[in-house]
Amino acid sequence: TVLAIVICRWLFPAAGDILTLYAGLGAAIGHCYPFWRDFQGGKGVAGLAVTYVLYAPVWGILSLLTGGICVLCKMGLKWGAAVISLTFSVCTGLMGGREAFFVSLVMAALMILRNSRKTLLDKAEEKPAQENKENNGKEN
Repeated sequence: TVLAIVICRWLFPAAGDILTLYAGLGAAIGHCYPFWRDFQGGKGVAGLAVTYVLYAPVWGILSLLTGGICVLCKMGLKWGAAVISLTFSVCTGLMGGREAFFVSLVMAALMILRNSRKTLLDKAEEKPAQENKENNGKEN
């Protein structure tokens, strides 16, 4: 994500800060839906988190803290990812840039769609650490 942002800012210096959001969105889409893996990739949360912090550090950190609180309150990783992006969208809307607000809404939609396999209201959260322990115990 950082490399994509640096390259875009270097190639198009006159475009301004908005390129940070576009490059981050592109990196997240490429991470979530890579064509060489049949469009099955990662969740994209870390890439967008980096984008948010690089675009607007205060709002990005505030968004990450809000999402972290959701995770710590046992709302789950899916809700945390959605809250991070939605909080950043609200903050971007308050900053006043229409284009940045629109791009951040697209990022929020990507996070919600990508991180809700069934639905955000589904209480069955993925717990990789527990699953690995259970699987290791069953295989032995």
